[in-house]
Amino acid sequence: MKHHKPFKIEFADSHGVKKRAREIHLILNIIDPDPKFQPDFLSDEALVLQSTRMEEDIVFARLRAYFGSSIELKLNDTFVELVDSIKRQIPNWPDNEG
Repeated sequence: MKHHKPFKIEFADSHGVKKRAREIHLILNIIDPDPKFQPDFLSDEALVLQSTRMEEDIVFARLRAYFGSSIELKLNDTFVELVDSIKRQIPNWPDNEG
C-alpha cells in the first residue's frame, strides 16, 4: 500500500487571502472535501468556480446544504468576496454558527 504525504493547501501571498484563509479553507472543504481535488494555492483574485473541478450546480447545492437556502451566493466572485458576503449575511460564521 502506497502512503501519501499529507496534503496542505498553500495560499498565495496576498493580504485578503491570508486574512480569510480559515474561512476560505472551510468553503473549499464544503465544495470538495477531498484535498487532492482542491487547488494547490489561491490568490485574492481566485474565482470560486474557476478553482474547482465541480459543476456550478453541484457547488451551489453543497454550499446551500451547508449555509441554508436563504443565503445569497455568487459563485463568480472571488473567495475573498464570497467570504465577505457570507460574513455579512451570517455575522457569527464560522465561529458560532448556531
